[in-house]
Amino acid sequence: MGYDMADKRQKILDRIRHLRNRTVAKGCTEVEAIAAAEKVAALLAENDLTLDEVEVRATPFAREDSSVEGDIGERIWKVADAIAGLTDTRCWTNPSGVTPVRITFFGLQHEAAIATYLLAVCSRAMRDELDRVGRGWVLFRPNVQRRHRNAFLDGMADSLSTRIRSLKPPQLSGSGLVVLKNSLIDAELARLNMRVQDLRGRRANDLDLYYGHGRAAGEQVALDPGLRPPERTVGLIGTEAR
Repeated sequence: MGYDMADKRQKILDRIRHLRNRTVAKGCTEVEAIAAAEKVAALLAENDLTLDEVEVRATPFAREDSSVEGDIGERIWKVADAIAGLTDTRCWTNPSGVTPVRITFFGLQHEAAIATYLLAVCSRAMRDELDRVGRGWVLFRPNVQRRHRNAFLDGMADSLSTRIRSLKPPQLSGSGLVVLKNSLIDAELARLNMRVQDLRGRRANDLDLYYGHGRAAGEQVALDPGLRPPERTVGLIGTEAR
């Protein structure tokens, strides 16, 4: 029974998508296009659906992998976890101790792409800021340089992850879109027999002076460009570019 109901719902979704393609721009007459739009409205009402749900169910899934070298790779997991929350994707890393660190995002295709691009924006900013501030440490002993470097990157990672989490708009009361997306992603992961690994964790070195410098640097990173990758017109669900 459950399968029959799911199959019936899928056929309805397919029919709605087909009807939405019946437009004047695609060769239909104005009368045909209006009739198709009216039928779409009726099917949505009859089956308690929204256009958002139709679009989400039609969007393909994707897995996006990124490799991040060195000390930045050991700390970027905090940023990746925040990005996954913002984009409604799943995120995991390769086992601790394996280098370079590989960050994987999995979810709806355009959201996984946005997550990967935003991670690249953040990792590049961390590398550029580390290079800039590190020029003042050249006369320090190697162990002191290492301590300052680690604290600075911890501060940047904490600052960036906090800022990214704050970008998530509050879920509208009664909206099931996020729940739907999460259930679809979980079902696809199960179908692929993929198990999400816990992101690696370690305590930040927040006692060193340069932890605060890192947090301040993280506050200056422009995050908006990461939300819309170049050559793409689709944004986050609910915040598409107009």
